[in-house]
Amino acid sequence: MYFKDEVLTFIEEENVQFIKLLFFDVFGRQKNVSILPSRMSRTFEKGVTIDATAVTGFNNPDHSDLVLKPDPSTMTILPWRSIDGCVIYMICDLYYPDGRRFDYDIRYILQKAVKKAQKVGLTIEMAAKFEFYLLKLDELGEKTNIPMDQAGYMDAAPLDRAENIRRDICLTLNEMGIEPHKSYHQYGKGQNEVDFHFNTALNAADEAAIFKWVVRSTAHLNGLWADFSPRPFKNQPGSGLHIQMRFFDTEDERIKEQFMAGILKYIRQMTLFLNPNKQSYDRFGKDQAPLFIDWSDQTRFTLLRIPALSPDIMEVRSPDCTCSVYLAFALLIEAGLKGIEDQLELIEPGACKRQDSMDILPTSLEEAKALAIESDFIANVLPDHIINTYIKKDQ
Repeated sequence: MYFKDEVLTFIEEENVQFIKLLFFDVFGRQKNVSILPSRMSRTFEKGVTIDATAVTGFNNPDHSDLVLKPDPSTMTILPWRSIDGCVIYMICDLYYPDGRRFDYDIRYILQKAVKKAQKVGLTIEMAAKFEFYLLKLDELGEKTNIPMDQAGYMDAAPLDRAENIRRDICLTLNEMGIEPHKSYHQYGKGQNEVDFHFNTALNAADEAAIFKWVVRSTAHLNGLWADFSPRPFKNQPGSGLHIQMRFFDTEDERIKEQFMAGILKYIRQMTLFLNPNKQSYDRFGKDQAPLFIDWSDQTRFTLLRIPALSPDIMEVRSPDCTCSVYLAFALLIEAGLKGIEDQLELIEPGACKRQDSMDILPTSLEEAKALAIESDFIANVLPDHIINTYIKKDQ
């Protein structure tokens, strides 16, 4: 955690040669602009302007200029760059030229959700669990559909050929001050998982957003392709982004149940933003991915899971890695807070399946879009422009 003056001192004393300023479009795709150290002081004061019309979801003709302002607390050294003349990055917040926060900044949307929770006395911690495939490249360096190994769930080397890659990923993250919880080979051939420790919601989202960059860079350095798509192979398990949540400052079981009830009530309406691609819907109900809108403290494979050894944790298992973690975290927090506000009753675990209910997740991107369009909950959380950008997305 750095402040502005500390960043400037670090840049001078540690021979920083290059600074990358990161931000994310409305789909959570990473963007960046680079500056030299001599511009850092002015950048903290004035920011850096970008062309909003060229960024997906930012293209408001009335505001073609946006300003990036780096968050000094996110300053991190890039370990894969030379230490002699190092490169650092910072994640930026987005502003209008008149100093107002940019409405479509997905980090801002999460920041607002966090503040809303704090106003009702709740500090929510979150953690992400990523599944992804490592694929071979061809002789031209292009992605193939060939997994790097044939290993299965928690297999060991030499069958698990990704062990060293996962080690490099975790050690790189650790050098960056991002501490992973565990890593292992998943069920699919070439499929891996890396899990994170709990952190504040904003810090956890920042870590999750950076994680994919680290994985892709590490894979590239090892002649591989990291595939985060939800179901790259029809005959192999899909890949999810399991999101864990817990309250840092309350043990009130009633509050927890109302929060869970809110997530279950609004999960269908928010699914478009948790699963924004057509391929996302090929994963539901297959290979242990959830389909029914249900919860359990007994089985790992339900939509909303309470881990056996951690009853204070709730894990949402429907999102996939193509979502924006900032929007996913914000929507889950907002849904839980709505459940508390409305004092919703939590259904019995397993009730959905026992009653042969049709209360299931959307089965297509088109259905998810229709639910989002009709949702007052989504309209109250997300700007119309972001909703419309997701609605118009055709893949």
